[in-house]
Amino acid sequence: MDEATRLRVRAVLSSWATLLLVAAVVVGALGAWATYGAHVAPGTTTEERTTQAWSTTADFDHSATVTRENPLFPVGTELSNRSTYFTAAAPVLDGTFTVAPRGLDGNVSVDLAATLVLRSADEETTYWRDTRPLAESSAAGADGPVSLAFSLNVTEVAQRIATIEEGIGTTPGETSAAVVVDARVAGTADGDPSSLAFSRRLSLGLAGDTYTATAPGSTTETVEQTTTVRVPDTAGPLRSIGGPFALLVGAVAAGGLGYATRRTDLALDDHERARLDYLDDRAEFDEWIVAVELPPPADDVTVAEAASLADLVNLAIDTDTAVLEAPGEELFTAVADDHRYTYRPPAPTADRDGGALAGTVLGGNHTENGADATADGSDPLAVNGDDPAATAGAADDGGDDRDDPTTAAPPDAERE
Repeated sequence: MDEATRLRVRAVLSSWATLLLVAAVVVGALGAWATYGAHVAPGTTTEERTTQAWSTTADFDHSATVTRENPLFPVGTELSNRSTYFTAAAPVLDGTFTVAPRGLDGNVSVDLAATLVLRSADEETTYWRDTRPLAESSAAGADGPVSLAFSLNVTEVAQRIATIEEGIGTTPGETSAAVVVDARVAGTADGDPSSLAFSRRLSLGLAGDTYTATAPGSTTETVEQTTTVRVPDTAGPLRSIGGPFALLVGAVAAGGLGYATRRTDLALDDHERARLDYLDDRAEFDEWIVAVELPPPADDVTVAEAASLADLVNLAIDTDTAVLEAPGEELFTAVADDHRYTYRPPAPTADRDGGALAGTVLGGNHTENGADATADGSDPLAVNGDDPAATAGAADDGGDDRDDPTTAAPPDAERE
């Protein structure tokens, strides 16, 4: 991490440390709560479940016995569950409707009633309807299947339809014949009374010399019951995964902030703040700065020091000149007319975790050109620590005045 980033991070942490610590604690607490609820004590929730309490099956069987002489079937032959019967040879259709309840505890009762239904209707209108009871039965205490037998003469059914149509005329609807069985099954299930009513239809197709009987096949009617049960609460990914992650992030963040605030003072001191301001200015005005070897100042050039790099750059812009940076050292110069303007930034700082800040003495004195003073009060730019003025002697002996521009001008020039 470079110096500017390190100082900037410390400045942000110093300003927001309390808020960040509170946020980390809140995130960790929420993560702990979600983790506990998802993995340690998930709790329970109510759930409604629909189950089959009991059921009953229903089925039609049909047959016709040959009662008239014919070339194919001997008299007395029973034709059963055929798709087509012959009206002349076996005009009487015998049917059986059977129900078989399952799952009832007891006290089972079954009521069955078969009715012949003739009607003329279309999708929207029933034009006429004629019914005739065929058979009915009731069974109490049944412990097995219950059946209802019925029979009808299809020749008589065809004659009845013809009589109705002759009497009222032809209707636009379709004429149909069917045996409808109404069933009611009752009993107790799980100790509670329960009943079920339903109807089934055996359709008859009358085609002159033949007729058909079409049943729906074996069907099942069920009685369902809804119960409320308590089941373990299942946590979603947000709680099962996000909870531990939030706990970890909160704990690490809170621990890191606590460690950082105890290990070092995050707040920037005046020197570090000035150093950060310089680094920001250096990055902002980089295009105005040219790295070049600085020439020694002329004797008739007035030297002045800028308060900041930004001030020096603004002055250079106003005077249409460039800011020159001495290679290998942090010394910036702008030359305009007979004036030489310089800026020397605060000395680099060291990471607080690494020990004392290098080149900085907290509360120490500063030289007139802005550089930090050493611990004994001497000028760090001097040749030796005994006499800061020795710098001038060193320059006379062949040194380069550009290392300390202030030595080239008297105090009066500096105040200018």
